[in-house]
Amino acid sequence: MANSLLHFHNKSLWMDDSSLRIIIYYLAPMIKQALDNDEMTEKNKKWLESYYYDRLIFDLEWMITGGINLKLEEVSDDPYRMNLFVNSLNEVKKILLSIGSELSTDELDKVDSWVVGESISNETPKSTHDLITNIDLILGMLPN
Repeated sequence: MANSLLHFHNKSLWMDDSSLRIIIYYLAPMIKQALDNDEMTEKNKKWLESYYYDRLIFDLEWMITGGINLKLEEVSDDPYRMNLFVNSLNEVKKILLSIGSELSTDELDKVDSWVVGESISNETPKSTHDLITNIDLILGMLPN
């Protein structure tokens, strides 16, 4: 599977698409929950709807090989968005830690059930440590 290049200001990071898709699989429900539950400005609500449907769900279902883009610049444009994104990624890390040392092939099949395009190779489990490291790399690109 290919790699996608994530950009944020003068920083960039290559990350394998399968890891990004798994991260998005766990991130998307948290963003959806915030969309359904949080009180926010109309501007942020519209942005969050677009981010959820046009970015996360699109990348999960129709991933363009080497073309995943988390739109980190847009996320950082607003303190609410940034806080939600960082908190959600930290929650994904907690979920991955609770799973154990690896995502089973059954769990990877759940991620793949969303996929319309190229699927993840589910022949071997995926290290949760590697996924958490990738999340930390994404978080490390963002301002504190």
